[in-house]
Amino acid sequence: MPPAAKRRKQSAAGGDAPSSSKGKAPAPPPDPATAAAADGSDEDSDVDRASLDDAEDDLEGLVGEVLNGEIDDADAANGASHSAVDVLRSGFDPIVLEDARGEDECDDGHALAEAGDAEALMRWLVAPADLDDFMRHTWERRAMYVSRNENKNYYAGLLSKAIIDEWLKAGKMRYGVNVDVTSYVDGTRRTHNLNDDGSGGVDPATNETGVADAASVWRRFEEEKCSLRVLHPQRWRDPLWKQLAAMETFWKCSTGCNVYLTPPDSQGFSPHFDDIDAFVLQLEGKKLWKVYPPRSEREMLPRFSSPNFEQGEIGEPVLEAVLEPGDLLYMPRGTVHQACCVPGAHSLHVTISTNQFNTWADVLELAFPQALQAAVAEVPALRRCPPPDLLDALGVAAAAPDSRREALLGVLTELAGAVMRRLPFDDAADQLGRRLMRQRLPPPPPPPPAPKSLWGPRAPESGGGKTGVRRGGGGGAGPALGGGAGAGSPRWPPGGGWGGFPSPPPRTRSGGGCGGRAPPPPLAPLGAQVPVRRARRRVGDGEIGGPADAGGRRAARLGGRRRRGVPLVRERASIPHGGRRGRGRGRGGERGRRGTGGVVFRARSRSRAGGFSTRRGRRRRRRRRV
Repeated sequence: MPPAAKRRKQSAAGGDAPSSSKGKAPAPPPDPATAAAADGSDEDSDVDRASLDDAEDDLEGLVGEVLNGEIDDADAANGASHSAVDVLRSGFDPIVLEDARGEDECDDGHALAEAGDAEALMRWLVAPADLDDFMRHTWERRAMYVSRNENKNYYAGLLSKAIIDEWLKAGKMRYGVNVDVTSYVDGTRRTHNLNDDGSGGVDPATNETGVADAASVWRRFEEEKCSLRVLHPQRWRDPLWKQLAAMETFWKCSTGCNVYLTPPDSQGFSPHFDDIDAFVLQLEGKKLWKVYPPRSEREMLPRFSSPNFEQGEIGEPVLEAVLEPGDLLYMPRGTVHQACCVPGAHSLHVTISTNQFNTWADVLELAFPQALQAAVAEVPALRRCPPPDLLDALGVAAAAPDSRREALLGVLTELAGAVMRRLPFDDAADQLGRRLMRQRLPPPPPPPPAPKSLWGPRAPESGGGKTGVRRGGGGGAGPALGGGAGAGSPRWPPGGGWGGFPSPPPRTRSGGGCGGRAPPPPLAPLGAQVPVRRARRRVGDGEIGGPADAGGRRAARLGGRRRRGVPLVRERASIPHGGRRGRGRGRGGERGRRGTGGVVFRARSRSRAGGFSTRRGRRRRRRRRV
């Protein structure tokens, strides 16, 4: 079924003559002599233009179908369309939703970002709208406003005015790099990136701006009604960092954010549109937003932001909404907007931006140069010279007959086809992926693992919430390992036991072979996978497998003085926890101390693994030979 835009266009023209697309006036009728020379007519020209318009409409349907699937006949009969142009032509009506859920009924966005669940985080962000419906009917098409009067703490913990004040007082903020101080008064936008004493400008020696003085910034904020734009606050704020990292995983493109702090009853920026899809999250205070449709189809989904507009250039808004804490406003690229803080209190919101330079045009922009290089190397015709009369037949000053022009255009069209057939789309996609890897945020660290070795009476207190603990007959406690923990008890590690070995027996007050302590788990052979935390080693700090103490000094010296090229070998000690090796230097050189699961690091020696030997070992072998 044809797109809705095509049906409307045909009906508007009465079925006799198609109307022009993109708001352009119909072309004037061609000159009869020129038409005859080109072997055409007025009717043929109109048919060709109509075919071109239909093809452009069908292109939007094509890319939309790839994203959202084919529209069924029932929805198409009701006017459903993949086309963003259709939404603009029909009025750019925004979507307004009310989230009636209370705080207890909503998911924890911080936990979803911490876990890195990208899809669940996006569902949380656009709720109560369904994410699939948002992608099919809202994304890149129209604005959406979500009011959350029942949950003002939806974004609590992301950022606050007090945290921005801490950054300013700590001297972290540089003008133009981390913060901008702006105002919009009497239709004019100004930037005030200077301190009261004149400092803060660009240093000619380093070409860097100065540090923003907290007192100067807050004086302009309170007395001159200037707004603050904090650039890339995720570099200092982990909740924002983790949320952006998860959104990058969902959108597969670079994602960033800016924070805007506006004093009461003021406006910091003039009307404009951006080249990003914007998710506005209101954190503190209230702000009145006015949203306008793109001024023309040429400004829909732009690849670059607009200059500042005058009020008379933007028309009437299609949406006016006062955003309060917890509210969301989504605006696709090209949506003209302006915002003003209401009287009574300041406003703080974060704008999350995504999908900048992430279009089909960017894919082709990367593919065309490579295709041209490949075609030039493979097609000799592309390396031939054009005829001397090329400039006479083509260009604004062309004077050659139209027949010659058509012949040259035919040759160029065929040569362009040879280039098009060599478009390296896989390479272009790889280049987009490389660009994303360069631009994207570093992934947040994983949550800390549960303790790996827990024994003794304080095991329940130090085990955390993820390690099951059981009590034995002697009153002691240990981790619930394997299948001996009883029905319904947690199992750790997964699958039971220690690397395939049986779990340790229950604790008792006497016996066990370790002076009344619970016996350790059976030792695994070298190379076996055992559930122990990897020991840390800091040269010079004497830390090998745990904090250095009197019994571990020899082990620390061995690790700190090993020769270059002598690898550290991870092995399981051949003695139980807390035991000592008889060859230890000084006070015994304790190995396999409790807390490391019996895993130590030692340097390879010639007498054990064919590596280098220590000085003491060489002296010992010389005495044996004598």
